[in-house]
Amino acid sequence: MTGEGTKTNPYLITNVQELYSMVEAGGTDVYFRLDTDIDFNETEYAENFVPIPLYCAELDGNGHTIRNIYCNTSGTAVVFSDMTSTESSNTVEVKNLTLENVELVAADITFFAADSGTTSGTINLSECIFSMRCTLTQSLVNSTTAYKGLMNGRYRKVNLYLCTVKLEFNGIKEHSLLTGCTVNRSQFYVDIRYISGNSKSYAQTSLFYKVDMTDTAVFGKVKADNTATTNVYHFAGENKHSNCYQAIEYDNVATMCWDACIISPCFYNADLASGVKTVTNEPDSGTTYAVNFLALTTEQCKDAEYLRSVGFICEGAV
Repeated sequence: MTGEGTKTNPYLITNVQELYSMVEAGGTDVYFRLDTDIDFNETEYAENFVPIPLYCAELDGNGHTIRNIYCNTSGTAVVFSDMTSTESSNTVEVKNLTLENVELVAADITFFAADSGTTSGTINLSECIFSMRCTLTQSLVNSTTAYKGLMNGRYRKVNLYLCTVKLEFNGIKEHSLLTGCTVNRSQFYVDIRYISGNSKSYAQTSLFYKVDMTDTAVFGKVKADNTATTNVYHFAGENKHSNCYQAIEYDNVATMCWDACIISPCFYNADLASGVKTVTNEPDSGTTYAVNFLALTTEQCKDAEYLRSVGFICEGAV
């Protein structure tokens, strides 16, 4: 592995072995950069994946792709193990990285997890694309998962800027994707199937819990197999949303809930949500935000001039 590990001359990663060498070469002030795409197929980790050690100040994907990660375990599936958590509450930067064809089948899933301990820390993702299929083989709806998402453990805060997340999720019950984070100028494509819904514990089952979101869109489908499923919480907790929208189709879902402080106009495609009751709860009881949550037709959603007329910032309008 060439380079000096500094910000101006980072270590260059060219294969799977060098990716895992972050254990020995890394540190909280060390910089790494991918110099090529990395494919896990036909490597020693293809069928026996172990978490990639994220031990650095920054991992720059440099526009490259890490692909074909597969993990099937009865325990917890982790893609990146943040080793900085063993030292202090550090911030790790991950940028310009694409993860493609990541499949995780496990009783518990945390994309970015602390290596050990309970030290809080932050991982900032910028200009990243993550494509993943997650299957939870047991229900995680209990008090220990209230602040835990598929992408981050309860002691890791994962912030997204200019990122795209493509998630195919199958679970016995709902489970959060992100918790306690911020999302800015990003987009999510979801294909979600719940085998048995649980509408009683939104803090643990909302797709985004305590996530502040700005200039962000969520697209996709949500299907519930169990007819007893009544509520699907997309957003919950003391969070603030501004200039966001969603276009989601529902199958066997009675109620779609946004439990957020909608501080500037946000909207959803009401045609796609036909027959689904929409509920906007307001965590800040002293302020009225529901007027900022707009139910629009597909035609209105695609009309930039109309969106600007209702206060939604849309750069595509004339």
